[in-house]
Amino acid sequence: MKQRRIGLLLTLTLLLALGTIVQDFRFDQAFANDHDVAVKIDREVGALDVQLSDLRAAQTGYLAAGQNPDFWIQRTTDLSKRLRESIDQLRAAAPNSAARAKYDAAGAALTDLMSIDKRARDLVKSDQRLLAADVVLVDELDASQRLAGEISAVREIEQGAYVTHEELFKRLKQLK
Repeated sequence: MKQRRIGLLLTLTLLLALGTIVQDFRFDQAFANDHDVAVKIDREVGALDVQLSDLRAAQTGYLAAGQNPDFWIQRTTDLSKRLRESIDQLRAAAPNSAARAKYDAAGAALTDLMSIDKRARDLVKSDQRLLAADVVLVDELDASQRLAGEISAVREIEQGAYVTHEELFKRLKQLK
């Protein structure tokens, strides 16, 4: 009878130890997965900055003398579409309503930027490059800076969500 109790106690101890090891492994895997997701999102949000820079460069391209404005106008259109798609995709995967609100604000800033850009394009097409340059280099500057600010705010929110989640994992791991 005593051996049975010792055997049962040993079996329960082994099961408990095995459960603890499995749970620890699962926590580590979940933490690593969350870290990978956070790095991926940070890269994608960083890519928004690059896309905005490319867009601004293309906008100045259709102003330059000796350049084919049709090529640069088409390039600007393509880049703005890609930027819009990136913002929409990231918004769909946003971790919370604050991040989604910032993505919405970034989308609105992009809409404002592109409406101002339409004025510049119309001026280029009517061969008024000097006025178009004023629109691109002065009027669009505020809209593009607002968009860059929204992208920066999104990055901070996304990183904050990861840090909060990371702290929770650390506390849970300490409890075991």
